[in-house]
Amino acid sequence: MIHIHMRNFSAVLLLTAFLCLISCSVVPPSPPPPPTPPELSIVYNEPFPWLPITNLMGGNNSRLLRALVPRKKTLSAVPKPTLYWCVSDIPTKSMEMKIGLREYNSLKPVLIRSLPEPQYAGIHPFSVDIALKPEVGYEWAVWFTKDTSDKSNPVFLYRPLSEELSKKLEQAKQVDPSKLPSIYAENGYWYDAVAALYQQAQAGRCDSKDSKLRDQWRDLLKQQGLELPPACGPCIKR
Repeated sequence: MIHIHMRNFSAVLLLTAFLCLISCSVVPPSPPPPPTPPELSIVYNEPFPWLPITNLMGGNNSRLLRALVPRKKTLSAVPKPTLYWCVSDIPTKSMEMKIGLREYNSLKPVLIRSLPEPQYAGIHPFSVDIALKPEVGYEWAVWFTKDTSDKSNPVFLYRPLSEELSKKLEQAKQVDPSKLPSIYAENGYWYDAVAALYQQAQAGRCDSKDSKLRDQWRDLLKQQGLELPPACGPCIKR
């Protein structure tokens, strides 16, 4: 009887060990990998990444008006940059506009101009008509004169291009001008990247089979929290 019980006990042990071996050798399925974020068509490298974000609203000056500015301090490669903003809809009543520019931490503007009332919804440019000092911080704003909300935008400064970057840009102009916006953006020159995209769009690049420009415009602005209405696309002719 003892031998029988021992044989049964041994059989149970063997069966248990076998079942354990099977269960322990079954590896649970791995969770699916997280979705790969879509590759950006243009990458903007902030020139001052250690600074705090000073523009939480993505250029949201008002309900109708949005300046095309980044979230942090940025650069211009030229002493007379072109500044851009979007009017999302034509105002229903007459509204005077102004644009102003001042040195950082100064209350005295170095430039203030009246602007014509917007005649269309979309992107509006303004070419600064005074030369900015190199390596000096400036703030600019565009506003409807009846709007009393905060009008400040992140600081930017004019920083002349290095010799190496100048050569790279000149080579791109000769070989493939479509690379200019990306080169500016990669080196932290926000205003020049925006200007290059907008000027290429208005010059007819949108009319070609190359749809990359629309993607670059969207990706550049989206990286800095700028979600604009369709009327503010770069490829709409004025």
